[in-house]
Amino acid sequence: MRLRIRNKIILYLIAFGIPFFVASNYAILHFLEKVAASRIEQSLIQIRSTFLSLRQQQLDLLQAKAQTITQAAYLKATLGIGGVDKETLFYLNSQVREVADKPLMLILNADGSLKIDLNDMHHPNVNFSNHPGIHTAIKGQAYQGTWNYDDHFYSIAIAPIILGDEILGLFVMGDQLDNESTRRMLEQTTGAQSFLLLAQPTDAQMVLQKRILESQKISFVDAENIRALLQAKQKLNTNGNTNSNTLIANVNLNGEASYVIATPLNGGFDHLVLCRALSSFDTGTGKLHLTLLMLGAASILFGSVLSIWIASKISNPIVALTEVAKQYGKGNLDVELALDSSDEMGDLAAAFNRMARDVKTTMLEKQNAIEKLENLTETLERRVFARTAKLKEVNKELEVLALYDQLTGLPNRTLATDRLQQSIAHAHNSQEPLIVMMMDLNGFKQVNDGLGHGVGDRVLDMVGKRLQPLLRVKDTLARLGGDEFTFILPDMDCDQAEIFAQKILVAFNPTFIVDEHTISMGTSIGIAAYPEHGDDRSLLWQHSDVAMYAAKSGKTGFKVYDPDLDPHSRDRLEMISELRAAIENRSLDLYYQPICSLQTMSFTSVEALSRWNHPNKGDISPELFISIAEETGLIHPLTMWVLEVAIGQIRQWRDEGVNLSVAVNLSMLNLSEAGLVEQVSALLNHFKVPGDTLIFELTESSIMECPHQVMTFMTSCRELGLRFAIDDFGTGYSSLSYLRKLPVQTVKIDRSFVTDISSNREDLTIVRSITDLAHNLGMSVIAVGVENEEALTLLLEHNCDCAQGYYFSKALQPQALIRLLHSFQKSVEMKAL
Repeated sequence: MRLRIRNKIILYLIAFGIPFFVASNYAILHFLEKVAASRIEQSLIQIRSTFLSLRQQQLDLLQAKAQTITQAAYLKATLGIGGVDKETLFYLNSQVREVADKPLMLILNADGSLKIDLNDMHHPNVNFSNHPGIHTAIKGQAYQGTWNYDDHFYSIAIAPIILGDEILGLFVMGDQLDNESTRRMLEQTTGAQSFLLLAQPTDAQMVLQKRILESQKISFVDAENIRALLQAKQKLNTNGNTNSNTLIANVNLNGEASYVIATPLNGGFDHLVLCRALSSFDTGTGKLHLTLLMLGAASILFGSVLSIWIASKISNPIVALTEVAKQYGKGNLDVELALDSSDEMGDLAAAFNRMARDVKTTMLEKQNAIEKLENLTETLERRVFARTAKLKEVNKELEVLALYDQLTGLPNRTLATDRLQQSIAHAHNSQEPLIVMMMDLNGFKQVNDGLGHGVGDRVLDMVGKRLQPLLRVKDTLARLGGDEFTFILPDMDCDQAEIFAQKILVAFNPTFIVDEHTISMGTSIGIAAYPEHGDDRSLLWQHSDVAMYAAKSGKTGFKVYDPDLDPHSRDRLEMISELRAAIENRSLDLYYQPICSLQTMSFTSVEALSRWNHPNKGDISPELFISIAEETGLIHPLTMWVLEVAIGQIRQWRDEGVNLSVAVNLSMLNLSEAGLVEQVSALLNHFKVPGDTLIFELTESSIMECPHQVMTFMTSCRELGLRFAIDDFGTGYSSLSYLRKLPVQTVKIDRSFVTDISSNREDLTIVRSITDLAHNLGMSVIAVGVENEEALTLLLEHNCDCAQGYYFSKALQPQALIRLLHSFQKSVEMKAL
């Protein structure tokens, strides 16, 4: 039987290597156990000291902040009034968080039950009654400690809230013992893996569930061993370097010899437990290094001797194989290896000889394959050339798709952005002027909605074709999207731009004829100049856009940018900030203008009007700050403030025996706010006010802007009993025959038709027609803008129901309005006598 060379080497290593390495490993393990036993105990003490110091710092900081909060007057005042509503709770929460923002902030009753959860964590079963800190805090003393809750540990401070001699409650502030911070502290302190937990002696499950940190190599904790250790700690040996309450023991955890140190916290209520396995400890001492060096040197010496002996047994065949391999490398495949051996080396020599013969055959096949490959390569090159030509064509098409508008063929936003950037750079270098125009179409939405998007697309294409002849070679006209176009006009100043804008307006004079539809289309143009109105692309487009909207709102055709028109100017931004603060601080005023019934000559309702008296700027126009509120989204909080004050005023008047309905103006933006109906219902219920005393006024134009949404909103409000009035009637595009479908009770004729009815017969005819039609549809009529007795007389003659205007009174504060109501009633009674 042949003995293979692999088996020979294995037998040699077994005979000489195993006894040596077994002895070396035994010596190393014995030494490590002794070092680990002495070092692990010191490392646990160090971890405990560092952790307790960290925890004490955390507790001291919590205690200082808790005592600061409990001394605050707002807290004592809040708890002294009894129940706390949402608004008071929001104020209390914001005040407390200015001092500290911790994950656990509670206000408890004196028995430990929850009174207020400042974190809004919704833990109704939180109860500190069994915690030792409650008894300390009830006596008027501050407390520091630990609390196990919801599988987390918190360092807590409890401070009594004292008013005079009375304890109003207890303030609890807690900070979670952060796992990641604790892990880094342990690793930086010891350079090894440990784990840390808090436990109670009577609860084995607490050991498993309340871990602060567990290393990756420890899958679970032997809970019964830990519990037994804590219960019998007085029977175990203690270390002389610790106090009598601290336990250090050598126990078996998870089948491993481990050291455990346990220190009581909170008077023994909880325990800090540190555990570490002996097997996880790396000593790193000088003795270990010396031992390993000696063992390594012996191993190297022994291995060298062994390697020389083994090499002498196997090197000769390998040398012969190497020489043959060199010949093969030079291409001489006719050389054969003659090696008389019965082991693997002999098999390898035979394999080398077979390989040489196979390689010769393969080389012939390879030569044939190369010739075929060259033919294929030539064919492939022809195909690649043809494919490259096609790709160039596709790339050109893709460039057109990426840079040009597919509908009009004009440059798109991407190309316009690039050209504007280049034009700005050229204008900067050459000191030449540059004009950017923004243009959109007036009434294009009606074309799309009324005639369809197909007709709208054809109109856009026709617009582009009309405008292109106006351009110079260096000008750019681009479509940015929708009905929005931009002009980039190098070497043009503002005066020339205005002339160019006039040419654009003239180009829109002929109507557009599409599929037998004759369409009159106007446009609005905004002009911005470089560098007067901006020195970069974003500012020029933004300011030309601002000017365009100014032209559209003013119906001027075109407008040059003016900072005073910019809703984002510094003064306007400052006013936005001040308006937000005024709404939040409730520093606005609500005035009421009376509405007189012409049948009874008495005040039956009032219109609520907001007023803003700025501390530095004086009275701010309602039109100004309401438009700002609509543009910035502040209209919703402003409207909610008006509703709250108005409904509260109704309640106060009814308590005083005054029955007046209050009309509140709504913006169309209010109707898009979710939950408005529910908020109004909540206010009516809170103040116990019937719904029919509240009237919502919507302008005619806002109703026609989105009639379906208005119908849905009105239907929901009618279920609460609310009434509706149409304001500014006659200035929009609706008709009473359409509006009769809405649940509207009142029509308010716009003041533009009422002010001059005594001298303008056309206005009188309009008022009479609106009144007759409204009555026929079951609606009442209020004439707005009555300023003299002649107008009042004409309204009485034409059966108008109510009147509102300076003839009766301007808008007044509530107290002044009540005085006016009494004096007006007395004057009416005297006239009757």
